[in-house]
Amino acid sequence: MGNQLVFKNWGTPLMGLFVLVMSVIFLTTFGRSTHLACGAEERYCELTRSAPFGIHESTEGRYPLEEIQQATLGESRNSDGDRTYSANLQLDDGSVDILGYSRSGRSGVQSIVDEVNTGLDDVRQGGDFHMSHQVTFGLWMPLAMGVLGLYLLLFQRNVVALWLPPGVNQLQVAERRWWQPGSPGKIRDIPLQDISRVAVETTWSRSQRSGHSKPAHRPVIYLKSGESIPLTRTRRSGQGAFRRQEQVRRFLEQGGASLDDEPA
Repeated sequence: MGNQLVFKNWGTPLMGLFVLVMSVIFLTTFGRSTHLACGAEERYCELTRSAPFGIHESTEGRYPLEEIQQATLGESRNSDGDRTYSANLQLDDGSVDILGYSRSGRSGVQSIVDEVNTGLDDVRQGGDFHMSHQVTFGLWMPLAMGVLGLYLLLFQRNVVALWLPPGVNQLQVAERRWWQPGSPGKIRDIPLQDISRVAVETTWSRSQRSGHSKPAHRPVIYLKSGESIPLTRTRRSGQGAFRRQEQVRRFLEQGGASLDDEPA
């Protein structure tokens, strides 16, 4: 049957699941749309907000037409001192934020204010008015996150199997996805005499919080041609890569591979 050594990297699919969950939370929280409907016959305006795909809809309020004065542009400053703008519906006894959030772009909010005022004029003359506004960033950003999460969860090959077929002087390296236990996946045959050594590849990245450089490791097989074959797609801190390096080295030596010494 031959000897086999299998490595499973659950960090990648778990990260994909986390990104996918966060995209759903982001979508339902920030991807909402605002609807303002006013009717001359009903004599009121109804303001509602809904999450994408009809997940949730809430009525913010119903305001009698005779109590509505006009829509105005509100201006404020955020914590960084930058100006933000909101569209407000002025009532006899206060005001209502139409969008439910502030934006940094004045012109976009001003166009919404103008649209509402034009619609109110039409309603007062016997017509109807309906406005819908979708938070574009709150829709496309979580959708992009969801695509990334699905890719990491379902399409990244996170299982690596090393196999030494009996009677054949070669190593088979197979990569597959976690949900394909019956599939060999992507296979590469490597003659044992072409393998030079097993090592740990280390990269350094600077932490923005501490300012210090931190190492990240992954085990690799080096061929005599100079090519390196990573045994995991992700790099991690800690000693896991060094333990895997030692496992692979013993595995290959027991299979008959003659490995070079690790360079000092």
